[in-house]
Amino acid sequence: MLKSMIMTTCRLSLVVAIVCGVIVSLPVDAQEDAKPAKKPAQGVAQPFNLPDSIKLTDEQTKKLEALKKEATPKLEAAVKKVDDVLTKDQKKTRKTASDTAKAAGKKGKELKEAVNEALKLSDEQKASLAKAEKELADLQKATREQVVAMLTDEQKANLPTPGKKKAKAK
Repeated sequence: MLKSMIMTTCRLSLVVAIVCGVIVSLPVDAQEDAKPAKKPAQGVAQPFNLPDSIKLTDEQTKKLEALKKEATPKLEAAVKKVDDVLTKDQKKTRKTASDTAKAAGKKGKELKEAVNEALKLSDEQKASLAKAEKELADLQKATREQVVAMLTDEQKANLPTPGKKKAKAK
């Protein structure tokens, strides 16, 4: 009888251990399946950024979301065109050169010139890159104009202007 009780207790303990193991592993599997939110490529989110001081109405928010949905694939394609001009090694060099130039306090055109110098682009790449960057800039400008057009005059007054320090983007 004692032997029977010990066997039953062992079986019950084994079943409890298996059930606990399954329960503990479920959240881990769910976390592995969940992909982290993909950060938009630089240049895609830029036209949609507004200072914290601008509070959108519900209607404006809906319009902005619709515009994002429409424009994001176009912006991503334009960013990809710019990115496709460079080789893998050049992309690594671009990142390193950009970080180094930023650490040296370079900004704007000076930063871009330092990065392009480090890339050692061929004439064909320079032409392709200039064309792709112009297309991206034109698309960003057109998208930004659409964003600004949905703002009230009061909200537009809170937008940063060139030469004025930029407000923190959302």
